[in-house]
Amino acid sequence: MASIALALSWLKKNTVTVLLVILTILVLILILVGFWLRIKSFKVTDLLKKLQIANARNESASLYAKKKVLEAKSETKKEEIEAIDKLIRKEEEKVIKASMEIEGLSNAEVAKRLTDLGF
Repeated sequence: MASIALALSWLKKNTVTVLLVILTILVLILILVGFWLRIKSFKVTDLLKKLQIANARNESASLYAKKKVLEAKSETKKEEIEAIDKLIRKEEEKVIKASMEIEGLSNAEVAKRLTDLGF
């Protein structure tokens, strides 16, 4: 009995401290849960899309360099350069489409934006 009375008197003296400790623990738990949910929402598909974007940009730069080399040569045909232009445009479309999908747009919104951009 004496120990219960002693614990109650200690609790009455230190009520504010106990409440602050409990509140601090609850805030830390909420922060950890929020951080865990943020990590959980991190998607592998976003990484794959970013990889596709990087790959398409690399391919586009390569095609652009090839186009410049062909333009510098005098014996190249205009059809070859136009074919490379089409490939460059296709790669740029891949980059834009993948970046819009990462933003979370639906297929209809992506199609509308691509038509607005002239693809």
